[in-house]
This record gives sequence, C-alpha cells and structure tokens, in this order.
Amino acid sequence: MSEAKFKLFIHNKLPFWSSTDNFAMIDDGRMAVIWNPLFVTCTLLDVGYQFIHCRILCNVSQKCFHITFVFALYNVTVRRQLWETISDFGVNIKTPWAIMGDFNSVLNSSEKLNCHTYAYDMTDLLHFRLNNDLIDAKSTGTHFTWNKGNKWAKLDRVMVNCEWEALQWDCWAAFKPMEFQSDHCPVLLHLIQSSTRGPKPFKFFNMWLKHDSFDNTLKHVWDMRINGTRQFRLCRKLKLLKHPLKHLNNKDFAHISSRAEEARKSYTNLMDKLYKDPDNLELLQLVAITRKKASFYSDAERSFFQQKVKCNFINEGDKCTKFFHAMVKKQSMLNAIPVLITSQGTTTTSLEAIVEEFIGYYRQIFGNTVPTSLVDWNVFKEGPLIQHQDATELLPSSRRNGILLVILFLMLFLSSF
Repeated sequence: MSEAKFKLFIHNKLPFWSSTDNFAMIDDGRMAVIWNPLFVTCTLLDVGYQFIHCRILCNVSQKCFHITFVFALYNVTVRRQLWETISDFGVNIKTPWAIMGDFNSVLNSSEKLNCHTYAYDMTDLLHFRLNNDLIDAKSTGTHFTWNKGNKWAKLDRVMVNCEWEALQWDCWAAFKPMEFQSDHCPVLLHLIQSSTRGPKPFKFFNMWLKHDSFDNTLKHVWDMRINGTRQFRLCRKLKLLKHPLKHLNNKDFAHISSRAEEARKSYTNLMDKLYKDPDNLELLQLVAITRKKASFYSDAERSFFQQKVKCNFINEGDKCTKFFHAMVKKQSMLNAIPVLITSQGTTTTSLEAIVEEFIGYYRQIFGNTVPTSLVDWNVFKEGPLIQHQDATELLPSSRRNGILLVILFLMLFLSSF
C-alpha cells in the first residue's frame, strides 16, 4: 500500500484515529500502527524499516507498557541488525514489554513443515530471545502462521518479558484463521485484568528439613493413633501435618529473603565490633552463633528459590540476586493459564470456568465411583507367606530411615490435598 492510499484509508474509515508508519524508510510501505486516542496514548519511540517501537499508556487504567512491532526481512544479515537494535531497546526497558509481528524465522525445526530449516537462522532468534529474557506469550489458534502451497511455518509470534505481573494483567495471543488476502494469519494480543488466584495450595519446602524441630514435628503427628485402612491413615496424617508445618514456616521461614538479609547484616555488624575488641569472649560467642544463623538462612533462601523456579543449575554466586527473581517471574508466567479453549470450542478467560473445565476433563478420564467389595484377607493365606523374621529384616534399620521414607511420601502427596 502506498502512503497516499494509507492516508486516504485513515481519512475515510477512521477519521478520528491516530497513526504512524515507516513508509518513508522503505518502498511500498510495510508497517503501520493505528490507535484510538480516546482509549490509549501511543508515543513513538523509534522506527526503522523492520520495526516500530512504541510506549502505550492506557487512558482508562493509566497503566503503561512498551510494544515493538516487527516485520523482519528475508536476509539473515539484515535480520541480525533487527535483533541487535531491539536488544538495545531491552537494556533500558524495566516495564512490561511485548514484541509481535512477522519474525521471518523459527525457533526450532518443529515450527516448519515441508520447508528447509537452517541452524544459524534458528540460533539467531533463540539467542535474541534468551539474551532479552523473553518467552512466547500463551496463545490459542493455529500453530503454523504462514502458508505457501504445501509449505507451512510459524513465522509470526508474540514474545513478552516477565514484567506483566506488575500490571496485574494477563496477556495472551489469539492466532486467527488465515484469510485469502494474505499468506499470514492475523494475530490479536489480548490484555486482560488478572483473575484473583485464590488461596495458594499447600506446598512442601525442602528448607524445612534443615530445621532442628522438623523431626519432632513430624514424629508428633506420625505417632498419633488413627483408626482406618492404611491408605486412610496415611492421608489423614499427611493432612494433620499441614497445620504444624505451616506454623513452622510462619514462625521461622516467612519472608525468608528479609530474614537472610537481616542475618547477614547482623553478622557484618558483629564482625566490625569484634575487629575493635578481638579479645571479647562474649562477642566471640555471639559471632559464632550469628554466623551459624546467617548460614542457615542463606541456605534456606537458596533452597526456597531453587525449588520455586524448579532450576537445578543455580549456583552459589546467584544467591538473592536479580537472576533469582527473574527466574521466579518467568516461572510464574509459564505456569499461568490466562485463557482456555473449552470442550465446546469456545474461549474463556474466567478463572472459575477454567477450573471447572479442568475438573470436568479429569473426571471424565477417571470416571465415577462404583461399589466395591471388601478385601477378603483369608485369600492371602492361601498363597506363599514370608516368615516373621524375614518381614522384620525388610523394615528400615533405624527410625531415621523411616522418617526419610515419610518425607518422600510428603513431597509426593502433600500438594495434592
């Protein structure tokens, strides 16, 4: 479309809307951004022949975010210039950010069908995404977004950073069916208010295992006498453990990062005092205790974040750094389910509807309960039995082994109730 035709279109169809484009930079016009100034304020930050970079302010909610529209060219070298330019934008962006459009390359071979894939092409886009800490937005609709004959590819996508939680917005992309006017399918980026998540489910944290009172807390509940089947007794004891473990967490582990930082500062202050009075025996004792406490909370903090982001490559130097918190944000974005296509084929963003859809799906898989007959224990006597001495030898050699076995059950079952 020529620049004259585009302006005529805006004048006739959207007379009160605002627009910007990159027609002056490339022949035949490739990109244009149109917005309704009643609802949003769009500030043009930069424009090139492969991108338009803007800052958007929602006039209704007064929330602000950045968005970069891309139309990558076919040449690999030219595309690399695009990735470098956008990466420069990312250095200064601390707010929610979305990048969307035609990237003209794929991340892996599964995003192409009947097409040649080139490693260097995929590597460039992958490095761009990793270096800017971006993830693909959750999406609905078609997987392949471009078609030519029997060739298919996912050339269009929406990438987002992990700052959208700050706005309490969920963002997801809807890839619509392909129209005859283009060989690409259109995409809509939906921004909706985050649903109330409700109370957090109980989760067992490995850092509790290091606490001095953990074994006694576990033993107190596990020694309770409960009537019923073995499975019922196990489930009942696991449920009874929730309250004392929550109490232990609130008492000694709540706000673990603040506790760890406070312990580190206390140790530093005591060391300064000890430097001025090195022969103070009382101070020496206090330093030893504080050092042990600081080490305990530092290890607990690391264990907490390592488990929270399910990341095993965290090393000692990453404790309580921006890397930790970035990983937590990314994991939260990946775990979110802002939209779901129901069994009827409709799209819903309601948290209640999403929950009901999941429950209905698994209820259909597992089926309904049916009456069952009681176990006839006499049947077991008809088969081979082991001697009492052999059965005793199969038991754990110490109570500690038994406790460790219980811990394994805890980690498997507690989050399910």
